[in-house]
Amino acid sequence: MYKDREFLRRKNAEKLDFRIKINKLLKENSIPNYKSKEFNDPTKDQISLETIEQQEFRLEKTINYNLFLKNFSRLPNWPTKFPSNLTEYRNLVNKSNFSSKYEQWKFEIAPWIWHHKGNGEDNAQKNGYIRQKAAFVVLVRNNEYDSIMHSMRQLEDRFNHKYTYPYIFLNNKPFTKDFMDFISKSTNSNVTFAIIPKDHWEVPDPINIKNAQISQKQMAAKGIPYADSTSYRQMCRFNSGFFYKHPLLADLEFYWRLEPDIDFYCDIDYDPFKMMKDNNKKYAFVIFLKEIRETVTSLWDHTLRFAKETKIQSNIFKMFSTEDGKYNMCHFWSNFEIASLDFFRSEEYESYFNYLDKTGNFFYERWGDAPVHSLAAGLFLDKDEIIFMEDIGYRHDKFARWPDVNSTLHNSVKCRIPKNIVTMNKNEDPVNEILNFDHVPDSCIRLWKEYNPKKNLWTEYHTDLAIESNLDSNGLFEKKNALSYINDRRRWLRLIN
Repeated sequence: MYKDREFLRRKNAEKLDFRIKINKLLKENSIPNYKSKEFNDPTKDQISLETIEQQEFRLEKTINYNLFLKNFSRLPNWPTKFPSNLTEYRNLVNKSNFSSKYEQWKFEIAPWIWHHKGNGEDNAQKNGYIRQKAAFVVLVRNNEYDSIMHSMRQLEDRFNHKYTYPYIFLNNKPFTKDFMDFISKSTNSNVTFAIIPKDHWEVPDPINIKNAQISQKQMAAKGIPYADSTSYRQMCRFNSGFFYKHPLLADLEFYWRLEPDIDFYCDIDYDPFKMMKDNNKKYAFVIFLKEIRETVTSLWDHTLRFAKETKIQSNIFKMFSTEDGKYNMCHFWSNFEIASLDFFRSEEYESYFNYLDKTGNFFYERWGDAPVHSLAAGLFLDKDEIIFMEDIGYRHDKFARWPDVNSTLHNSVKCRIPKNIVTMNKNEDPVNEILNFDHVPDSCIRLWKEYNPKKNLWTEYHTDLAIESNLDSNGLFEKKNALSYINDRRRWLRLIN
């Protein structure tokens, strides 16, 4: 008993000592004003040459402490001051013992948390509408402010001007003041800006960089998008297993992912968050398409092995399988995604992500968060917990979809579709023409609509059959081509040396 009390006493003393040291590093009324011309994201060359300390010193030199509290403030229960020395602050956080990872992440990112109270927040509280515990979550770079402002205006005009749900902006680097000013003027909602905890973004230590480079070279030779991009892989890994752990999302139940340069074609006259809450929906999507096979060569095999170890039974997992047990490449396109954060925080999902993460294939291959989210939904959710948001018109990149005319008229949905968006290919302007993706061959939406969960239960028996079927594929269970893999690996090593 005495040892337990003594242990608690020491732990409390350590926490108190930590807070005293933190306060010494913090300045009163220190509100940084980042000069956009001087404070830009480092180039790739700068990143490779600069140490962390040099980057922090450069940041400190570009911070002017002036008064702009009228636009930005700190969040309640977060540190309200800015460190006088970023390097000392970081070192102190790294050396300190915390009661949880959450507390460590909170102190780590605290200097870069800024909040803007929207003009519509008071009106939203007065009108009596009870909003859900939800927010729009945006992962974006400083130089993407123009394209994300476009997305926000679309979303505000079509939906959020009525509900004023808040925005949470995330970046692996601090946001510039210019960026925050532009964004906060694009909405009447509350907006919070933050950086991502270091271990949520950085390449994990176990990853063999040389092997990852080999894989990137191979994929680039095949012309695969983002083949040689490490940052793209970091983003996919973050969106697969870390975004929902960010301290700013801790009190939320739902999130809506928003990407730069998207369009919403139709009015959304109801609250999707409330609809999902009231109807026990865990995941919502608008586009169901096929993945590039070369980016996920072993994802299905590892998922099958996980399914066998955990004895998965599901009424929707079979929707992602061909008749002979291979992955059909179908996945919910996650750049539009409204989802329950409790689903991602669940023990089942976390176990699945950790299993995948240990393979290293977010970097050795190019696993995207979309197929990871989709296969997880197939493993752990029932079909009636997933909803196709059929009344939402949406575009991202060259992919778009919208409701058919009869559906919109029946439901009084107001849509405006640009002229270059067509239902079927007319070959009038193949460069600018965008098809309704619901009707193209690579769409999986017909499979979704025709899939009957009552007739397609996936059991341990089906997992065993699928594993056996994949033994001769180019996946995890292949053995006969081990020698050719080694020779291929040596060849690519010579290319990058």
